[in-house]
Amino acid sequence: DRAEVQFRGPEGRLATVARWSAVRRLVTPADVEADRALRLSRVRDPAARQRIEDSWMQQPAPPETMPAFGQLLLDPQGNVWAEHYAPPAEPPTGQFDVLDPSGVWLGTVQAPPGLRALAVGNDWLLGAVRDGQGLETILVLPIDKV
Repeated sequence: DRAEVQFRGPEGRLATVARWSAVRRLVTPADVEADRALRLSRVRDPAARQRIEDSWMQQPAPPETMPAFGQLLLDPQGNVWAEHYAPPAEPPTGQFDVLDPSGVWLGTVQAPPGLRALAVGNDWLLGAVRDGQGLETILVLPIDKV
């Protein structure tokens, strides 16, 4: 029901905790099946696919809810960019909540949907997008700080 990021100093001591409300998304059987199908689609060897399928019975049950955020990126000012979570079977949302080092929410950035962010600079966002054939294009997008 909430997201949390802990800011720590170079020595590892806790400096700030930022918490914010998050939309709670339940993990459904369809989500589990979509994730499994995606995993299997990446494996060509039938024996390896069978081993993966057999291992699912030994894995713990999936969590009840999705994570509050995906990857975290740090920009040169020490701001944290928390990506809105998208399940593996769905394209990235391209949305990021940005928090300053004191834990203050600066805003939400909307990048192109499907963008997989790689790095953030002072005035740019580096990311990758895939086209319908699976080809990846690297983009450097300007950040308009209004």
